[in-house]
Amino acid sequence: MLHLHRECAPALLDQLTSEHLVYRRPKKKPKGRWVWAPKTEGRANHHFDVLVGVYAIADIKNFRLLSTRDVFEARMSQMKAGGGGATPVGGGGMRTPDGRKFFATQRK
Repeated sequence: MLHLHRECAPALLDQLTSEHLVYRRPKKKPKGRWVWAPKTEGRANHHFDVLVGVYAIADIKNFRLLSTRDVFEARMSQMKAGGGGATPVGGGGMRTPDGRKFFATQRK
């Protein structure tokens, strides 16, 4: 699932929605397969390609997104420790429920 800001650029939305999943079955073959195909030829989709590449690299490196519950528990544990509110990216302090540093930029 991908969450976007409600005010993101229309050009980004246009490129992210430039392809759709279609079922293609070659003639005289009993089975087909699902493939991503452009909705219209010549429509740019560079942002979509980059997004897919980022997700693929994250999967290869075994990075996983934290669930909403894990994020909530990390914030609660930070507040209990006296850390206050949210910390900036790269700042110190926020940890996952199992004690690992929350932001990848904090990990060394």
